[in-house]
Amino acid sequence: MCQRRVAGLDPVEALVFRINNFSCLQAPLARFPEVTKWYVKMDHDLERWLRDLSELQASRVMDRCRVAVLLQHIQDYQQSHASIAMKPDTSPADTPGLDGGTITRVMGNFCAALTTPTFPQLDSLAQTALSDKARAHTSAMLADTYAFIYEFVYDVRNGYIPSNEPMSSSSSRSSGEQNRRVVLLHTFEEIRTVLEIDGEVK
Repeated sequence: MCQRRVAGLDPVEALVFRINNFSCLQAPLARFPEVTKWYVKMDHDLERWLRDLSELQASRVMDRCRVAVLLQHIQDYQQSHASIAMKPDTSPADTPGLDGGTITRVMGNFCAALTTPTFPQLDSLAQTALSDKARAHTSAMLADTYAFIYEFVYDVRNGYIPSNEPMSSSSSRSSGEQNRRVVLLHTFEEIRTVLEIDGEVK
């Protein structure tokens, strides 16, 4: 019956519905030792669905900010250069989709989304503890993604010119230098602080 009722829902709403129903069924079982095995099994299912929900929420933020596209470009570049020794003057900035301007724009939008995070559908989880856990998982995934791109830009082997200062419209830099310049207004540590991440999320 539960499966039929979630069939027409948005994937996030379907997971919220399933988690709410399952958690309501699970709660009373804690008082009965004879059903501990069922209780533990339901706990594992809830944990798996919470992670699925968090991944969906994080993916939607990244899709909205076009971070998913940027990640694909980075992955494609890394795979294509994995077995090729890079020439001294080459840089991923010369690759379509990985130029400094694109990364600056995408990461600027991503930063704005992370510094004012809103996950209204997570508030629909009936139990506060589950909502907090899903929010923590989502925040951790987003922070890890930001850190990955941040480290890619700051890796000297990639030839970018990172900065935390906004670009001036009257810059006298050469086009090649401008193409490699990336503005990241926040460090990944600052993003973790904003998202209230302290240590590893379990």
